[in-house]
Amino acid sequence: MNDDPQWVCERAFTPWIDFEAELRKHSLPLYSLETFTPLHEFDVIGFTLQYEVCYTNLLTMLDLGRIPLHSKDRTMAHPLVIAGGPGAQNPELLAPFVDLFVIGDGEESLPYIMKRWMEMKEQGRLSRADMIADIAGSVNWAYAPMFYEPEYHGDGTIAAMHRTRAMCRRRSWPAPSTRTSTIFHCRKGRLCHSSRPRTTASPSRSCAVVLAVPFLSIDGHQAASASALLSR
Repeated sequence: MNDDPQWVCERAFTPWIDFEAELRKHSLPLYSLETFTPLHEFDVIGFTLQYEVCYTNLLTMLDLGRIPLHSKDRTMAHPLVIAGGPGAQNPELLAPFVDLFVIGDGEESLPYIMKRWMEMKEQGRLSRADMIADIAGSVNWAYAPMFYEPEYHGDGTIAAMHRTRAMCRRRSWPAPSTRTSTIFHCRKGRLCHSSRPRTTASPSRSCAVVLAVPFLSIDGHQAASASALLSR
């Protein structure tokens, strides 16, 4: 991502509980490691969820980052919240909180999402929901939960997934068999400030991406897998 002057890719991690307490005590937002930019100032936030026990950390990071927890409560002033990883093929557990789930490698999907999101954002003609629907309907590897309504059997298992927008594709991978299933991976970004390093693109066209990793980590070194999309 950082090889392209249009983007700036940074990292963020779930803080340890003592640091989380300090952030809340002093009313400070969770920020990126590289430039200390608050998460809510990015255009897109992407979470990578490798283990089920980390899922609640996604909510902690959104809350600390001053981003509404529920997708339906976000406006154009908030980042696009996306996710990917092993759990992406069964995303219903986090469906209320993630704008867009992505299947496959982020090296290919993330640049496409960023480019399309920023183009529509600059044009200013579509609502946030319409922009998400545009991306989800243009590819076969993205799923926007807000445009699907699950139908359940009497025992709580899912009977079907019904689209609420025709432009969105039918679910092309199996629906989860129960309400409590698995989920997966995310990313985030926003318009670059002129003071931001490693970009020469115009602020009106460039975008910063934050890889938000919900692993408990003091210094970030324990979650080295987040560096996959960053060029050293």
